[in-house]
Amino acid sequence: MPNPNAAATASAGLILGIFILLVTIGMVVWLRRARSARVGFAEILTQDDRKYFLYQDIRRTTVIVILALLAIALIFGTRIPYKVGERPNPLFVQIWTGAIGLLMALVVLSSLDWAATRVYAKRRRLELIEQGVALIEKETKARNDRTGLNGRH
Repeated sequence: MPNPNAAATASAGLILGIFILLVTIGMVVWLRRARSARVGFAEILTQDDRKYFLYQDIRRTTVIVILALLAIALIFGTRIPYKVGERPNPLFVQIWTGAIGLLMALVVLSSLDWAATRVYAKRRRLELIEQGVALIEKETKARNDRTGLNGRH
């Protein structure tokens, strides 16, 4: 016979795990914002960089809210009977449908975050390559000017 306390213990562990994840993500977002403000990071960023980091913070804050809602749904969803008499409990169905929707929203947000990070990384990589090429061209021109090899034979 299954232990009735096992489900309660498992749900409590899951809720605790989600809470720890919430606190961790919240601290990362908060610390990154505080550090950026402290070192004047925002002043050296391009408009595209500021936009990327703003949307990243919005996405990650949304994840925190969704995880909090998911924790609440799990707390109530595990304590509501799934049947009322011989019929399914509509509240149970609504809560768990909402929890599944929240999980799908997390998948969508993580996909958006991954895609945005990929686009940002590609753009930054191309910018760094262009800066490196410009620096090499500048140094080559300066060396040629110093040695008299300015393109004439």
